[in-house]
Amino acid sequence: HESWATMASFSRVWARRAAAATTAAAVGGGALLRQYARCDDPLPVLGVPAGGRLLWRTEAHSVVLTAKGERQVLDSAGLVIEPVPAGVNVAYRTECAWQDDWDGRHKARPAVKRTLIFIRHGQYDMAPKARELHLLTALGHEQAALVAERLQRMREEVPAMLASDLSLFHSDMPRAVQTTEPIKKLFSDVPVQCLPDLAEGRPCVPQPSRTARKWSAEQVADDGERIERAFRTLVRRASESAEKDEVVVVVCHANVIRYFVCRALQLPPEAWLRMSLPHGSLTTLCVYPVGRVSLQGFGDAGHLPPGRISR
Repeated sequence: HESWATMASFSRVWARRAAAATTAAAVGGGALLRQYARCDDPLPVLGVPAGGRLLWRTEAHSVVLTAKGERQVLDSAGLVIEPVPAGVNVAYRTECAWQDDWDGRHKARPAVKRTLIFIRHGQYDMAPKARELHLLTALGHEQAALVAERLQRMREEVPAMLASDLSLFHSDMPRAVQTTEPIKKLFSDVPVQCLPDLAEGRPCVPQPSRTARKWSAEQVADDGERIERAFRTLVRRASESAEKDEVVVVVCHANVIRYFVCRALQLPPEAWLRMSLPHGSLTTLCVYPVGRVSLQGFGDAGHLPPGRISR
């Protein structure tokens, strides 16, 4: 009876190994590891080798680093899956763990979500050295009018936006103020606030960059502190007392928007210069009550005719 039990046990083990190997072969490594992935799960995992450590785990699989520096994929029983699925070396590193309390509001969860629609100002005259003379061009005014009409259509045709508490913020720089004017005319019932912290600047030294060495370290530090303060003011969960979804329209600048996107998604802020935004475009972030953030649109310029798009 003992020999039969031993044989049966080995059969079950090999069956699990075969099934795991079949799964790994049939499903790409990325898909396999992305299913219910949790980078920060503290639960112990079976099969971690002596001297090794857990890198990340899903509900069905774990990835461990052996004492020799090799990565192994284990099934829920702690058995090694061979061959190692493709993508194991890039998927779900522990340093990618999501920080739930990024806005300091994790314990006071609201019942509604907060959507932020960031609008880059229209095209402006870059020739003058003085910032106060950076005014919209004729095309910039046209872009501002078109983005206002786009917002109006969204308010009329998107039920979720119609039923939300709407507010409008803008930078104090002339080109942002001018871009806001046609929006204010169409949204006369919406509260408007000028937020100087939204002014254009260099939020941090980007990577890579060949020109950053010419920047003033003091200016970057000042800009970074100010823009980070604007981020903390606007990008957060909805107010705890809010009964309806919050929609916040923010008219500001490309550097500010790109930095906000990196920060909100918990990506390296230094990546902000790797993205590009058209004038008059919409970038949409949604912050859910649990604190998760979704980028629902980036640089959306679908309301502008192709010949009226500029950067």
